Amino acid sequence: MVVYVHSLLGMANAWLAHIYTPIEYGLLAYLLSILHPDPTTSKAIKVSIPVYLCTYAILKLFGTESTEMETINYLSRPVALFLIAGFSLTTLHKMRINAAKSQFVSPQFWILVGISSYYSASLVLDPFLYTKSIEILTQLVYTRAGLNILHNLLFTIGIYLAFESRPTEMLVKRDE
Repeated sequence: MVVYVHSLLGMANAWLAHIYTPIEYGLLAYLLSILHPDPTTSKAIKVSIPVYLCTYAILKLFGTESTEMETINYLSRPVALFLIAGFSLTTLHKMRINAAKSQFVSPQFWILVGISSYYSASLVLDPFLYTKSIEILTQLVYTRAGLNILHNLLFTIGIYLAFESRPTEMLVKRDE
């Protein structure tokens, strides 16, 4: 909403990516560390959080990556996308190998498919954000909108399955 309002008012909104990226990375990496079935890999994913945040801070502090309001984070964002895509794909793969039952009833499966598809596609699409071509930017907006819809639908399926698998009495607050 903030990005949309800023764009309507003709104000720079790229600065939001400077705030959003480290928060997004930290939260998603932590989630993926919880979901990953291998304890060693899970720990490595958790360790990546402070490493990424320190690298992010160093890039900003030494001016390697711009902090201007009109520019997006062109170094740290692709690294975050690459790591999240990789972590989600390896987690999905490891869960599939360890699965005793069909993955289609697993909430984690749908959430991981949503994360991996969105972040893998973003790795390919984000470099085109720098083009001056209106035609390419228009197609990029439509493609990203479709990806967002798919991402949200997959998350919705995962959340629905998570609530469906819980006993009904856990969902109803008891007055005792």
